[in-house]
Amino acid sequence: MKKFIVLLLVIFFMVPYAYSADQTLVEKAKAEGKVSFYANITAIQPIMQAFTKDKGVKGEYTRISTSKFLATVLTEYQAGKLIADVLQSPLPIMELLKDKGVLTAYKSPAAAIYPEWTRKDDKIQIFGIEYVALIYNKDLVKPKDVPKRYEDLTDPKWKGKIANGRERLLWPIPPAMQPLFPGSSG
Repeated sequence: MKKFIVLLLVIFFMVPYAYSADQTLVEKAKAEGKVSFYANITAIQPIMQAFTKDKGVKGEYTRISTSKFLATVLTEYQAGKLIADVLQSPLPIMELLKDKGVLTAYKSPAAAIYPEWTRKDDKIQIFGIEYVALIYNKDLVKPKDVPKRYEDLTDPKWKGKIANGRERLLWPIPPAMQPLFPGSSG
């Protein structure tokens, strides 16, 4: 059985190093009065406080659920009012944002500590891996029908046949897949 890998990206953890590498960016951030970070993760406050102390620029964090992340960022970007300076989200979302022209190239000195395979380009830096396993009943699912990709689960044949343990805690359900999970809103 193949494991589905969700790669989470965080340029944020490179922010303290990135700004120290380019004093011009630090000065611009000071002029703006803050550095804004959008992500779908928690427990960020200590990092934001350390950033503020180290750089003298307020680090401001906004948590956006995965199901609303793309819409929020694209709406702000298309209106010419993207507030976030740094984005963190699952790889498929980052790739869509890259395709839409939202991401700007920046090569952080902090990225040097990560293996080469984690650098897709200077716009996306992979910092960690979260493993999500698909478990299925071999008596009910034929080998040829086993989903090969996350997206395969959107096939209507799986409607009402998928369980997601601890749904609210484990992973948000993308809007396109919500109909497969009765009573789910992501």
